[in-house]
Amino acid sequence: MRPALRNFSVAVLGIVVALCGPAAAQDYAGYRVLDTKVIDKMSTSAGQKAALLSPDGSRVLHLNGREFCLLAPSQIGPWAKLACTQSTPDNRPGEAADMFWSPAGSQLLMPTYFYGLQAFRDMDIRLFDPTTFAVRNLTEDNFDGSFLKGKGPANVDVLAHWIDSDTIVFVRFAIPDGGIKQGGSTSLMTIEAAGGDPHLAFEIASKKGFRVWAMTVSADGKQVAYSVADKDDADKAGIYLLNLGEATPKRVAAMSDTGQPDGLAFSADGKFLLLLGRNVKGVDAKVINLASGEIVPVDRAQNIVGVAWSPSGSALAYITYDRTNANMPGGLFLAEAPGKPARLLIGGGFFPTVCCGQQPLIWASNDTMIIAQLGDKLGSVLFVRLGQ
Repeated sequence: MRPALRNFSVAVLGIVVALCGPAAAQDYAGYRVLDTKVIDKMSTSAGQKAALLSPDGSRVLHLNGREFCLLAPSQIGPWAKLACTQSTPDNRPGEAADMFWSPAGSQLLMPTYFYGLQAFRDMDIRLFDPTTFAVRNLTEDNFDGSFLKGKGPANVDVLAHWIDSDTIVFVRFAIPDGGIKQGGSTSLMTIEAAGGDPHLAFEIASKKGFRVWAMTVSADGKQVAYSVADKDDADKAGIYLLNLGEATPKRVAAMSDTGQPDGLAFSADGKFLLLLGRNVKGVDAKVINLASGEIVPVDRAQNIVGVAWSPSGSALAYITYDRTNANMPGGLFLAEAPGKPARLLIGGGFFPTVCCGQQPLIWASNDTMIIAQLGDKLGSVLFVRLGQ
């Protein structure tokens, strides 16, 4: 089925404003909820369902399991559908937790975490066009299927992030002939979004198989943080920081102090690193102060299900949820900085619009975010506008 209303695509892309570098830090002490709007019939956070807010807050890509829709919350009427199409085996993302918009909002990375690092299938770096719903493969290696069955050689490309709107960095596990049991190298690679050959940025490990399970890039595109899991060498396992273009990374935390995170995210000012992992109740969320090395939980008492960095500075917004407390199941909170007391912005039952908390929520540059509603409002999403 061809996408409906495709003629809108050129107009929509003309609206998007590219991010031109780090914004001045905002004072979040007086931030509150200025406005909310309910978006009905937008199921999210289960299996193939997700809603992904663009970095500037101008659009949402919604996948309900069978259909993609591109929505505009502000430019073209009240949450107008710009275009919709049926999802196909070629463009269906599966678990969309790491389906990241480019900084300019023109493309999205197809997710790799679930299929590559949980289902142990070959993955390539692919790009999704939100106006045509087409997918383009940047690192096709003509290998498919499971890499646990003694097959190879293959390049398993995972954990992709945007350095800027033109360049992508990702982790490559190079599996030799004979399969993963023969070992293989782990490298950081870069590739241009327009295409071409990938380039080696840094070789993390050789002949040790899979060691990197989380990676992220700073907002200015100059630093990469990644985790190294090594049960046989506690002195090497941990969270590392690498300045792109340099040859020596710095370990900023030991794995014994952090656990193995599923996701990492820098604060907008680059001063803190958020570590996200799943637990039986929700999300294990903690923050590393990159200057001091201090590690603090996002919230010491409440059960967290989703976390977002502010678009400038290092304020934290996060969602808590307690299914046993019907009167106060949780809400959306705001802390001016890691370790600072948090304020309740909206009380209620909420969850992220993408399963399952191992990647940050999007707090867009126009101070908006979207959160899924639970209880009798299940199946709707709340569009939240923040400000002073």
